[in-house]
Amino acid sequence: MNLKKQIVIATILILLSSWNLCWADRESNTVKLLEAESIFDVNVLAAYDISKGILQTLRDEKDTLNLAKAYHLLGMSYYVMNNPDKSHLYHDSSRIEYTKLNDTSKVYELLVISAKIAREAGEYEAAQAYLDILFNTQLPENHKAYYSAATSEKALIYEEMGLISEAETEFNKALDFNKANDFKSSYARNLLDLARVYRMQLRNDAVIEILREADAQFRYLADRDGLAETYLIWGEVAYDIGDIETAKDKLQKAETILVEISNLTMLKEVLYALYLLELKNENISQALVYLDNYSKILSEEIKSSSMLREINKRLNLERTKRSISQDKLSEIELAKSNMELQMKLKESELKNQSQTIFYISLFLGLFIIILVILFILFGSKKKSNALLEEKNLKLESVNELLNNQNQTIVEQTERIMDSINYGLTIQNAMLPSATYIKELFSENFVFFKPKDVVSGDFYWFKKVGGIRFAAVIDCTGHGVPGAFMSMIGNTLLNEIVVNDLVSNPAKILDELNKRVSHSLQNAENYVVNDGMDVCLISVDEMGNVCFAGARRPIFIVRDNEILEIKGDQQSIGSFSPDLKYTSHEFENQNYSMIYLTSDGFADQNNNENKKYSTKKLKNLLYLLSQKGVEEQLTLVNQEFEKHIGNERQRDDITIIGLRI
Repeated sequence: MNLKKQIVIATILILLSSWNLCWADRESNTVKLLEAESIFDVNVLAAYDISKGILQTLRDEKDTLNLAKAYHLLGMSYYVMNNPDKSHLYHDSSRIEYTKLNDTSKVYELLVISAKIAREAGEYEAAQAYLDILFNTQLPENHKAYYSAATSEKALIYEEMGLISEAETEFNKALDFNKANDFKSSYARNLLDLARVYRMQLRNDAVIEILREADAQFRYLADRDGLAETYLIWGEVAYDIGDIETAKDKLQKAETILVEISNLTMLKEVLYALYLLELKNENISQALVYLDNYSKILSEEIKSSSMLREINKRLNLERTKRSISQDKLSEIELAKSNMELQMKLKESELKNQSQTIFYISLFLGLFIIILVILFILFGSKKKSNALLEEKNLKLESVNELLNNQNQTIVEQTERIMDSINYGLTIQNAMLPSATYIKELFSENFVFFKPKDVVSGDFYWFKKVGGIRFAAVIDCTGHGVPGAFMSMIGNTLLNEIVVNDLVSNPAKILDELNKRVSHSLQNAENYVVNDGMDVCLISVDEMGNVCFAGARRPIFIVRDNEILEIKGDQQSIGSFSPDLKYTSHEFENQNYSMIYLTSDGFADQNNNENKKYSTKKLKNLLYLLSQKGVEEQLTLVNQEFEKHIGNERQRDDITIIGLRI
């Protein structure tokens, strides 16, 4: 063999070796991504580390398919870790890679998922933008399911924005589309969506009618989650209209299913509804059993809320994907079912004649049985009269027993209410007095309206050195659970400001975030699902104002202008303990009017089911700002009573006005 041939062979061997190494690397990356996908549900951080670790290698090798999968995993990871901005960034990158591969199914799926994530973050314009991309695309026949999912998502956006009429229109579009295309899973889910909207509109007859159809659909699909949710809504509506027997039946059916499938999140709602029902029935002992079971689940949720947050988000996304997959499958099955239908029609013609004979025979048999029963009843009438007299005597003794039991129930109810009222006394003692507030801010008003006896809202004032502090805190929930959170928040604020002498509002919120998480779960890296929304200001002796907020703004009126200064988007206790909040400083705000609020007033609906809205509240505060603080308080109260009408209060409400 000459030298030239040896060089050619050597070159070929080197190229083959390089190609084998490259292919081995790609196989290794594929295995790693499969591992990340398999552990995502149980260990998001590990899945994130694997995907992030091979990202640059995938870019260098231009491995488009695995790069698209890695971007998608990272987007999902940031979604679970409550970082929607980064989630969108990686999901958009994943969509670009799938576009290069012409994988339109994945592109449409990612558009729906991105819209869902944006909606849950309150970014309604961004959510609509993702859906518009999908709606403006001519979807092929085999991708109709994505149109269904997108239409339902659009309806949810309208619902969360308070545009109930528009939400109803979109849900009906989705319902008609799913019915026409035989998308049974999505059709059943849309029935529950419409039931929820009709309930907001107080159309109870329409709700019950649509729930009957949902019951049949979920039974056909063997979807036990959907069936339990149907019974829960049905039970709540029956309770609202006073049909206690139906309410109890449906709620107990929901309870049985949820216990069997271990859906604790929905089970908690069912147990609380049953507790209220038994309380209304004055069956105190059974009510306390339901309340005890509800409290146990609530306690477990507090211990493991970080894990539940991750799992629930993942399950919601998987439900979206599964619904789309089922609907695509139904398209294939539709053609098959049409052929089977023709055969069944022929069979039914043959059966009709034999069925007619059978029903005539059955009718004659039943008629004879009824005649025999009437004869027996007539003959036993005298005997029944004697038994009736005996039963009347027994009923008298039972009535006496019931009267004694009713007295016991009344006494038990009084003890429960005494305990709740004692809790109110403790909470009132925690709130600063009107005299103390006036010492700090000579011109002020406090509009404080709890939904229940005790409140999840509270307000806090302090003066340390020459600095005055004021805050409104909205704890998750209302009633007894919210009141527990409010006591934790009040204690921690006093520790941070009075004992530790932290004076910067942003640093106060940083510390409060750490300590709330620690108080509710003493475990490393724990992130609590429930928390607090806060607006906090400090005012120094020169009238300089510093503000920091956790999902709450403040409003400043000065020089015939109202400013809305928004806080950060993260609640206290709901995100990483290492989170940093932002300070906003305003010099020389003497004679300015500053308002601190919870979200209760703006979110309150009227008789037409329309929320008051932040925009309308902002205009109200601007119009009131030039009046005296006592008159402002009177007018705020009058406006609230005018808006709420005969509707029930939805949440705790707090508005504080301070003239600096």
